[in-house]
Amino acid sequence: MKEFKTYAEQIYILKERGLTIKDEQRAKEILKKENYYFLINAYKSYFTKNIEGNEQFKKGTLFNEIYTLYSFDKKLRNMILKIILPLENTLKSISAYHIAEKINTSVQYEKIDYFYDIENIFDTRERNYTNIEKENSETKILLGKRRNHLLSLINKIEKKIKKYEKRNSQIKHYLNGYKYVPIWVLFPVLELGFFAEIIETLKIEIKYEISMELNLGENTKTLDRVITIITFFRNISAHNVRTFDFKVNRASLLEKDYYGFNNYDDGKSRLFALIIIFKKLLNEEDFNDFFNTFKNELIKLEKEINSEYLKEIKKAMGLPNNWEDIINK
Repeated sequence: MKEFKTYAEQIYILKERGLTIKDEQRAKEILKKENYYFLINAYKSYFTKNIEGNEQFKKGTLFNEIYTLYSFDKKLRNMILKIILPLENTLKSISAYHIAEKINTSVQYEKIDYFYDIENIFDTRERNYTNIEKENSETKILLGKRRNHLLSLINKIEKKIKKYEKRNSQIKHYLNGYKYVPIWVLFPVLELGFFAEIIETLKIEIKYEISMELNLGENTKTLDRVITIITFFRNISAHNVRTFDFKVNRASLLEKDYYGFNNYDDGKSRLFALIIIFKKLLNEEDFNDFFNTFKNELIKLEKEINSEYLKEIKKAMGLPNNWEDIINK
């Protein structure tokens, strides 16, 4: 079990490990306010090295450099949430519109054909999963997996509706009055991650309409990846996880040729990808507000942190040397 350490002991340990602390009283006040674990342990990796099995700060590293990076990341999370929370509402609203347009009046959950892209397997859209007649064995296996996934998804939708029936007056109103919940009433209360799962299972023509209205282009896989990336960054930002160097899993990478990524791989799954997504989805005023705030905070970071560390930090964000040119093109 880790022993309790006073603020004075925490500062002593940091100095013993090679960290330069010019103003110990200020460092003490920062540790009181921010917590040793979330400040030091969460951000020290860019400033330390291993010497014979012992972790030491690189020579000349300042306490203020770690605090500056921590502060930058804290502000970044707030910036991201300021954009993503209203953007989440827009994504759900546009998606609900196009789903409702295809389904006519409401989502008929028993008609599972609306919740999975199966048109590459079936010629007739309205054919049901149970009508398997002449498909080969490989198609049957794929069909079985999709059917099981979809039935599981529908079951989760029904559970969500029951869960929110007691706490959401609109859902309660529709269930009591109409015996169903329209998609435009359901989507706003869903977690973004579950919303993303539903979008991923939609028929291709519905996803196409959503993607085109969002200015994401004709490739519907881009829509899935964009929503996935937004979801990851929304969740880590909301839970105070280190954000600036977060990397989304490979399955969620933006396409290689998407918006300037032809010759640059690192940014496709990192913060730079999110910035590009903001560029595509936001109006000019909102994006410029985000972009200018981010750039100003990055300039402050550049002034306070050693160039050796800064290079690695910017690489971890996925920022190429010409990142501003790519954004502004």
